Parts: sequence; C-alpha cells; structure tokens
Amino acid sequence: MIDELRMTPRKIWHFFSPEEVPDPKPVPLLGRMLGFKTEPYPECSAPREEGDSIDLDKSWRGIDQLLSNYGKDSGVCRLLTMKGEKINTEIGYGCPQAFRSPVVRDFHHLLAATSGEIVRDRYKGEPTEFEYYLAPNYELLKAFIAGTVTLGQGVIIFNV
Repeated sequence: MIDELRMTPRKIWHFFSPEEVPDPKPVPLLGRMLGFKTEPYPECSAPREEGDSIDLDKSWRGIDQLLSNYGKDSGVCRLLTMKGEKINTEIGYGCPQAFRSPVVRDFHHLLAATSGEIVRDRYKGEPTEFEYYLAPNYELLKAFIAGTVTLGQGVIIFNV
C-alpha cells in the first residue's frame, strides 16, 4: 500500500477517509479550452479495515517527548515525529509520513521494553494529566503497534 500511495499520491485522500474525499480542484478556463478535464481522486486498491487506525489526538507530542526523554534521545523512539517516506500530498498539517514494517517492528520493540511506569516516571507535569490522557493513549499506541507488527504491516502517520 505504501508503494501505491507514493506512486499515486492523490490516492491518499481515498485512503485517509473514503467517505470524505474532497471534490477535485476544477480545471481553469484555459485548461478546459485545451481539453483538460477535472479528474476525481483515484481510489486505493485495498479498502480500509475496521480498527486499522487510531487517533492519539494531541497526546502524540507528549508521548514522543516521553519516549525520547524530552528530545535527548533519537532514532526509532522519535517515530511519531520523525520523517518517514513522504507521501507527497498535504492533508492537515503536512504530508503523511509512511514507515515500513521493519521500522514499525523496531518501534514495537522499544514500546514493549518501555512500560507505562517508565514513561510515568519521566513525566514532569500534572499526574492527573498523565493518568487520564497520556497513559491511556500510550497503551492504545502500544496495542496498535503490536497488532500492526503481528500483521507485518507498516504505518502511515497523518498530522491532522
């Protein structure tokens, strides 16, 4: 799927939200006079499946900070913010970043070795914010990445 989306970036709209594909931009008058037509966004070859995505809301930034020891560490611990393989169509706050299964597997190993207690000990803010917001999203991320690794898949990160 990553190769398909990188080869035809306009398909990302159908992949991201099949029910909410935007209307394509109309062809300007001169283009229409030259025979160009408005083309709809192409569809992906594989449909989305139930449970194939998670929404971390804004907790992704906090989780990134905690996994990277407030930016002191680098590498796979920065998967939520690092550059992957860019899918060259902007959605939200930039272009989606794709990560293939070997990178996701490495991220999974890091998450498996980093318990909620370790992450909690690194947290410097209000304990209730961690317990009610970051901790549940961290566990959600761990479970999602574990499932992704089990399926041998990569991930695409959207910042919307």
